[in-house]
Amino acid sequence: MTAIGTICADGTSDLPLYIIFKGKDLNTKWIPDNVPRNWRFSASTNGWTSNDRGKDWLREDFEPHTREKANGKPRVLICDGHGSHLTGDFVEHCYRNNIKLLILPPHSSHFTQPLDIAIFSPLKEYLTQALLPLLNTHINTVQKFE
Repeated sequence: MTAIGTICADGTSDLPLYIIFKGKDLNTKWIPDNVPRNWRFSASTNGWTSNDRGKDWLREDFEPHTREKANGKPRVLICDGHGSHLTGDFVEHCYRNNIKLLILPPHSSHFTQPLDIAIFSPLKEYLTQALLPLLNTHINTVQKFE
């Protein structure tokens, strides 16, 4: 599963979360009832983002949700070096919409990506601890809806 999350430099997180599940098609049973209504969900065969999903996120989430707050000023979008952030369509959309694209050095996320350090690393640890009782019962699989 991949989560595309965004936090503004002022500490706000007005953008909806974009979740990509591993699967051929999205199954609505995977989505809990209590998630915020503006979160978006998708599926891919490997659970990762792709060029199309990256472009979709940029056009449908980042650009429209940050436009008003920027008030005509340039926006800076800091991304890792994933290929979905480096396509011609992605870069062109940024250029045409006054979005300055900053690509972090490859293989540096454990040092340079604020969300990986402050949000996703603690979340991963919490989930590991929460799943430990299940793993100790020798359950081999946890279903997505669980």
